[in-house]
Amino acid sequence: MIHEIITKYKNGNTEGAWAQMHEVPVHNSDDGYEELWLLIKPKIEYNLEAIINGLIDEGYIFCENSYGLKSRSMDSIRQKPTEKNLELSRYISHKYGSLGFIFHKWIEEIGTININGYHPSWGELIENDPLWIEAHQDIELNGEEWFINTEVIVPSYKFTYDFAPDSLHKANISGSAPMRIGGPEYYFDSVVLDGNCHQFFTQYLNKYFRFGGFVDQNECMYPEGSNIDFIHNIISQMILI
Repeated sequence: MIHEIITKYKNGNTEGAWAQMHEVPVHNSDDGYEELWLLIKPKIEYNLEAIINGLIDEGYIFCENSYGLKSRSMDSIRQKPTEKNLELSRYISHKYGSLGFIFHKWIEEIGTININGYHPSWGELIENDPLWIEAHQDIELNGEEWFINTEVIVPSYKFTYDFAPDSLHKANISGSAPMRIGGPEYYFDSVVLDGNCHQFFTQYLNKYFRFGGFVDQNECMYPEGSNIDFIHNIISQMILI
């Protein structure tokens, strides 16, 4: 089954491959997961670098969600994984269960991406939902496993992993629950929980890659005179996984 999906993916029918994967999920007792990951990882790495470099070239300002427009260091935009990420990934699997193959790979091999910020022509943070995926390194904060939630009422899931604020909190506006990965999940693709909306992690990534690291620009309210041409330049470079 997984090798049929991989062949379809290699032949360029990526949408068909994901549709088949999601229609009849392949349990990770099947081999081939690593091979599929190695096909999509270079695309992910390329897209993240293109997004960050494109934003930097256009004078985009990366800033903190919690502190208004306070600028952030480059290290906080893209944090490459360390041994601590691998340890945390294994710890979660052992104590709680799997988050899905691809999200564990993200924690272990991709790391954190956080392009929260604004362009000077916008004048302010707006709710354009920039890409933010937190690959946590420290399991505890003040003695609590703060991003693992076991008190959730979500059918089929016993715990969740918080990986990003919701779109409102990203814009420094009071919002709702964070973006979460449901667990345990023992298939290749992980499941993103956004309120009552569930989607696969590959779909979630493509949603952002399709619009250059943000959500659909037609759905965002930019101030009059805002420059968003540079976002379209980034969009032209994206490769969907």
